[in-house]
Amino acid sequence: MSKKHLGNTIDLHSGGVDLLFPHHENEIAQSQCCNGTTFSRHWYHSEFLLVDGKKMSKSLGNLYTLDDLKAKGFSPMAIRYALLSGHPASSSISRWSRSMRRRARSPLSVLIVLG
Repeated sequence: MSKKHLGNTIDLHSGGVDLLFPHHENEIAQSQCCNGTTFSRHWYHSEFLLVDGKKMSKSLGNLYTLDDLKAKGFSPMAIRYALLSGHPASSSISRWSRSMRRRARSPLSVLIVLG
């Protein structure tokens, strides 16, 4: 599917740290053998999102969709900012809270004005 829509080589492939081994190693081997070229120029692996100290997951029943967060009063831009502002190697998003929304709004409003 990615080859059809993006070509043989993509710039960035991402996933959670749980996909480092063996999933992404297998994906690299299969794709590069099939295409004879580099599959992805860069690989980006991030830590899990945490909700009240536990990994966010559907099976634990603590999954938030974008619609859920919007219903709690978060703007999509504030959510995007919060997710992108954390370091990928840390599980920094531990709670969707009012204080997080306030922290995201201030720099976000500056970026919107400057943009």
